[in-house]
Amino acid sequence: MTDYRKRALRRKLKIPVVVRQENGERIVSTHTLDFSTGGAKIKLDLSVELPERFLIILSEGGEVQRLCSLIWRSAGEVGVRFIQPDTRAAANARGR
Repeated sequence: MTDYRKRALRRKLKIPVVVRQENGERIVSTHTLDFSTGGAKIKLDLSVELPERFLIILSEGGEVQRLCSLIWRSAGEVGVRFIQPDTRAAANARGR
């Protein structure tokens, strides 16, 4: 069976990020390798354990963050899916 779902366009983009647990506890600082509207590829050592759901912080002040789930993992990289919209965009849509 052919999969007709479109994948979001990925752009090679190196953005510094902080990975945190949902409760805000810091896991690690790293950077993205590529980025799309639906997810990202993140540089991450195999020794770093990730929970099922976690946050990536995309701004110094923490105002831009995404709730993520781990999709795949290989040596030095992880693929994540965003399961929450950009919080800044959501706030702008609400008129904040």
